[in-house]
Amino acid sequence: MRTAALLLLFLLLGGPKVTAQEQAVIDAGAAVYENHCSVCHGPRLRNPGGSFDLRSLTETERERFDIGVLDGKNMMPPWRGTVSQEELDQLWAYVRAYAYE
Repeated sequence: MRTAALLLLFLLLGGPKVTAQEQAVIDAGAAVYENHCSVCHGPRLRNPGGSFDLRSLTETERERFDIGVLDGKNMMPPWRGTVSQEELDQLWAYVRAYAYE
């Protein structure tokens, strides 16, 4: 029961607060996502079902994310040389901001 009450409080308060600087990074990541990722992974991280759901990545899976983006995996092409380290960081911030956790 306590967990449900905490979850309700979390939802009512709007989740974790981010600074203006953090929000700017998340917003930049949204633009990177829309430019490079949304065709396969769905608009606004809404997976259409045919590709990996990025919202399922946990905060401990940053290395996995980086390798997948930069080197590609299965049907996903490599983006090394296409996205900068800054864009990769922005993209990770965007994915984490809307993760299932």
